[in-house]
Amino acid sequence: METTLFMADDSVIILRALTEMFSKIPGLKLVGSAETVESAKEAIARLDPDIVILDYQFKQGNGLEIVRFILDSQLKRNPRIFIFTNYGYPALKRECLAQGADFFFKKIGELELLIKEIKNICHQSSNNGG
Repeated sequence: METTLFMADDSVIILRALTEMFSKIPGLKLVGSAETVESAKEAIARLDPDIVILDYQFKQGNGLEIVRFILDSQLKRNPRIFIFTNYGYPALKRECLAQGADFFFKKIGELELLIKEIKNICHQSSNNGG
């Protein structure tokens, strides 16, 4: 069974680049993406993905609003939540993790770490039968 992925970022360029990279990971299926906080919430509730990758800063709102929405929604899959942001401040990382994000990576310098964690989750999922 494939691991499902949803991404939200207000940069179409980032979404396209990540889509291309993640399309090469065996066992991972991108089920959707969004460019706003509200459209991300709607899609996540509908799609119930295994993994959610969120930018921190959106034009209106931030990724923590989506994190809180996911936690309050009690989705069936209890997705692993990644914050992937340009804002790599230690205090922001602590806040995001304290609010319920599972991982926090900077867009500059930590892309390989993000990919490694996504691959690990896919591998664990395939070994556990999905």
